Amino acid sequence: MNFLYCFDSNYNLQGLSSINSLICQSDSKLSIYIIHENPDSIVDKIKKINKKNIHNIEIYKFINQNIKFPRVDGTHVSDATYYRLFISEYLPEDIDFITYIDADILCLKEPTKSIQTIIHNMIQNNSPIAALTESKGNKEDIERLNLNQIKYFNAGVLVINMQLWNKKSEDNEFIDNLNYIKDKVLWWDQDVLNFTFDGNYTELNMLLNYQIEPNKSFDTKKIEEEVIFLHYLGNTKPWSFNGLKNNYSKYYQEHYRKIEKSKYHLVSKNFKSDYYEFLKILIFNFKEIEYKIAFVYESKKSLLKNLRNKLYKKS
Repeated sequence: MNFLYCFDSNYNLQGLSSINSLICQSDSKLSIYIIHENPDSIVDKIKKINKKNIHNIEIYKFINQNIKFPRVDGTHVSDATYYRLFISEYLPEDIDFITYIDADILCLKEPTKSIQTIIHNMIQNNSPIAALTESKGNKEDIERLNLNQIKYFNAGVLVINMQLWNKKSEDNEFIDNLNYIKDKVLWWDQDVLNFTFDGNYTELNMLLNYQIEPNKSFDTKKIEEEVIFLHYLGNTKPWSFNGLKNNYSKYYQEHYRKIEKSKYHLVSKNFKSDYYEFLKILIFNFKEIEYKIAFVYESKKSLLKNLRNKLYKKS
């Protein structure tokens, strides 16, 4: 079975944690394809992941075609969120179906049997993709993009019929649509894909894109017993100082430890606010931290890295 990831160097550890979780949970042999802005940055790290169910792993360097991608500057995403619009230019021509997974998603249960069921339904319906319809903000997104259908999907997990996808790519639909709606784009390439397919997709099982957000309640029992793909929504991720306080961060940190020796993955984006969150954890949440010494060490390392980068930019 084929799987696709698109990410850049800022998401190396997150992407590899996701890939490793997928491999560990799968019963079938997998072919994994990665489109990346700097493949050299992950070649050595790939060696750390579990190889038990790997048929092959291919990494492609993304070549920017001088396209200015909308709504990237000043957000928590990068150009990599648009890479999948170009997958026809990189993937082997003999792939029939492939499942795209965001790098902020973990695989918690065996996925291939459920995906095979989805593919069967897609073949029956001659459907180009399978995706999960958004439950919130649906009406606003439909009106903003002036869609004809009354559905808007989340693109974190997509099962793709490559024959039908390649036809749209050959007709330049993705790039034409990107240029056409660039002033309306809010949710990056997800908007472009929704505008392109406009409700023409097979519905994905919710367990294949189970979404959790910071400060929102979630069903721990359901996650641990039923969920296949766990999707961390929003910009408060489980590797952020603010996100680490949320109970859902444990799933990511546990999978991160399977590919790295350190106990915590922490990324500081803003020194002042992250230092404040670090102090809050020490004062109010420290007893809940499983590996206390490791947490302090990794926190200081991340904060100092952020500070050094900030000072370097000023010099």
